[in-house]
Amino acid sequence: MNRNQIDKLTAAIKTLEETLAAKTHATELYTELDERHKVDDKRNERVYIDVQLVLLKLIELDTLKENFTASVFFALKWREPLLDTAEDPLTFDDFWNPKILIDNNALNYSKEIIWYEVKREDGKAFIVENHRVEGTFLGKVNLTAFPFDTQKLGISLISERSENEVFFVEDCRNISITYEKCVAEWYLHDRIDFETITSSEEFKQTKNKRPGIKVSCRVTRKPWSFLCNVILIMALIVALSLITFAVQPHQLHGRLQLTMILMLMLVALKFTVRNRLPRISYITYLDVYFMISFIYMAFVCVWHAIVENLNDYKADQALVTVFACIFIVYHVIFGVIIIQSQGKNMSCFVMKNTSRAGYRIV
Repeated sequence: MNRNQIDKLTAAIKTLEETLAAKTHATELYTELDERHKVDDKRNERVYIDVQLVLLKLIELDTLKENFTASVFFALKWREPLLDTAEDPLTFDDFWNPKILIDNNALNYSKEIIWYEVKREDGKAFIVENHRVEGTFLGKVNLTAFPFDTQKLGISLISERSENEVFFVEDCRNISITYEKCVAEWYLHDRIDFETITSSEEFKQTKNKRPGIKVSCRVTRKPWSFLCNVILIMALIVALSLITFAVQPHQLHGRLQLTMILMLMLVALKFTVRNRLPRISYITYLDVYFMISFIYMAFVCVWHAIVENLNDYKADQALVTVFACIFIVYHVIFGVIIIQSQGKNMSCFVMKNTSRAGYRIV
């Protein structure tokens, strides 16, 4: 083997050694990055997530479909020790994340923006995940007090991690509020409630509980439209039943005909209103008012049927006053019940939740 061949062989061996060294270094680097990712992805202790929500705009509340459309901003803040002595990163993909989902979204978001930032408080670094969402969300409605009802609209945030890794609390340093107070037929209250929830993965054999938080606000219906267009009309129809006493008692056909027409008008109005409400298995305040009014008119009709056989015109005249007093009394009682229920609801809204149970500054 001549000198030239030895030099080529030596150069080839040197190149091979450099290649092997570079490959070994790359393998060690990737291994280190993987280990770092594993450490960041799962922490040894539970992470507390501070939640802030601002209801920017309530676009629509559909009680028939039991959903609402709104524009919402919410922020999630958690402790990140790796950034205590480091500069703000350009990307947050390599850091721990709670993996948040909106659990009660009804449709795809029409608009969603997510951005991250770093906040430093008392020398400690926090990552803040901001969301701006406009979409439709599911929400059960309780129409017991309809049309004087107050509904609770909420957004449920669920983490894909286990409850041993994540715990949600209200962010006491950043206030959660509602911006737009009056929307169409609803009035928005200032107070926002926070409630910790859990969700089970039903599709898996091992049902791990996933932690979450439900952030909700309350809206009260403006009842004036229903008062003028429904309840007032019902009251006038019932009051008109007293005019049937102007017909002579012996003209049974005329009295019964007028009363039956008024009862059919009352039933038609009731079914018109019913079509605007979801199918529910309980009665509402409006149902109670209708039933009392219908029973009232049924008694008027019964009296017309028997007064002709009694031949007592003085009793007929006295019954006009009795029925008029009953009409006034049950409307007064109904109004008092409504005012009391509304007063209780308003007192609950005004009361501030000073207790910060479960809150912890990390």
